[in-house]
Amino acid sequence: MSGGADPTLLAQYAYVLGELEKRAKAGKRLAFVHLVEPRVTNPFMTEGEGEYNDGTNDFAYSIWKGVIIRAGNLALHPEVARELVANDRTLLGYGRFFIANPDLVERLAKGLPLNKYNRDTFYAMTQEGYLDYPTYEEALKLGWDKQ
Repeated sequence: MSGGADPTLLAQYAYVLGELEKRAKAGKRLAFVHLVEPRVTNPFMTEGEGEYNDGTNDFAYSIWKGVIIRAGNLALHPEVARELVANDRTLLGYGRFFIANPDLVERLAKGLPLNKYNRDTFYAMTQEGYLDYPTYEEALKLGWDKQ
């Protein structure tokens, strides 16, 4: 939500969520709303760069009564992810680190290090960058823990 840099954006998002909730009450509820946390100030930056930590999308729950998917540097902040899923209407979304870690769920659950991703290969029409990332066990066999 743009890092909270523009306070009028919050009003706009609240309005949109309110309109979606009105639609839902009329029997046309969407399956979910997907929000990127305000800590992501620029989707083209590497995770963690330019983070804004003074905002949250928690306000959305008071307006939208359905499921909310929340994303935004959560692989770097597992403590935040644990807090977010305490709400049973919350699902978490992972993007770049999901692509680079075929065993992401296990790595996050066990606190294992994550593969770095190669952003230059995203959305290319080849298998490079999608099917060639190792699992944690495969990375160990390749000696990645020795580097």
